[in-house]
Amino acid sequence: MPLLFCEIIHLSLSLLVFFIVWRIWKKPASAFLAAITAGFLVDADHWFDYFLAFGFNINLEAFFQGYQFLKTDRIYLLFHGWEYVPILLSFVFILKSKLAKTIFLAVSLSLFLHLSFDSVSNEGLKGVQFYSITYRAMNNFELEKMATKEHYEKHLELKKRVELGLEQLEVKK
Repeated sequence: MPLLFCEIIHLSLSLLVFFIVWRIWKKPASAFLAAITAGFLVDADHWFDYFLAFGFNINLEAFFQGYQFLKTDRIYLLFHGWEYVPILLSFVFILKSKLAKTIFLAVSLSLFLHLSFDSVSNEGLKGVQFYSITYRAMNNFELEKMATKEHYEKHLELKKRVELGLEQLEVKK
């Protein structure tokens, strides 16, 4: 699925969470910032993977093509983890402040919807379990262990094409 389409979906889901949480606790600014941060800007963790692969030599085309995963054969995505959702949601019930409740509900719902969408839209990765940080850590973040056989074979084929110069990858480390 094209990255731009995915990001539009993430933004739309975040705006839906914003609207719901704002209607509950009437804190529009905090609901908006929390929903957008957790549902849309959570993808900033893709940059962590990129910087591990290429350092601070930024090539947006290589980033958007996901070439960082070709170079390292690993996927970290440290902010993408189901484990965070119940922890964040528990603060809604523990804390007394309407502002805190607004923030934690918006963050937990937005992250939940983001991970749910990613789980069904990223074919080739082992679905719901892939978005567990524990699962990825137990598999040493190695793509081969977390992808379907077909997906990993396509990954290796593209990696070979890049190494042979048949695909462009102009990021130097």
